[in-house]
Amino acid sequence: GLTAWARRPVFFDVETTGLSGGAGTLAFLAACGWFEDDGGFRVRQFFLAGPAGEPAMLDALAEVFGGASMIVSFNGRTFDVPLMETRWAFHRRPCPTDDLPHFDMLPPARQLWARRDADTAVADTASCSLSSLERAVLGFHRVGDVPGLEIPGRYFHFLRSGDAGALAGVIEHNQ
Repeated sequence: GLTAWARRPVFFDVETTGLSGGAGTLAFLAACGWFEDDGGFRVRQFFLAGPAGEPAMLDALAEVFGGASMIVSFNGRTFDVPLMETRWAFHRRPCPTDDLPHFDMLPPARQLWARRDADTAVADTASCSLSSLERAVLGFHRVGDVPGLEIPGRYFHFLRSGDAGALAGVIEHNQ
């Protein structure tokens, strides 16, 4: 059988109103993905149509994490999960990620990236961002991807105007 932590890993990523953290930063889009018993992969995205909906979003995420055996993320240990822990605390809700093991893929990716450069004697100055790794290691190129720096502005545009059109690329990016 599988070890307990490998039973149902949940892959997790958020899009936020900024990178500064703190009580004013909201995760307006959160994606959770996991393998189903039939071998399929399910992705659920939770979208915050406005700040008043945050408690319901937090409760829905807590339900997903309640069935998780571990969290898998890319830079989630230092950004995504601490941000969400702040939001659960802000709303005086228990934190469903407290006791979950967490595998953040960024640190090992950085180590492998550095080792790759050392093995090939190439001074690679490219970042170790997820999109850089996708291109260099997997040969995967995102076409028409929304740059991360544009994401908060697109969300604020949606809040001001109600125009959801600019969010389509953000939702695809998050997925």
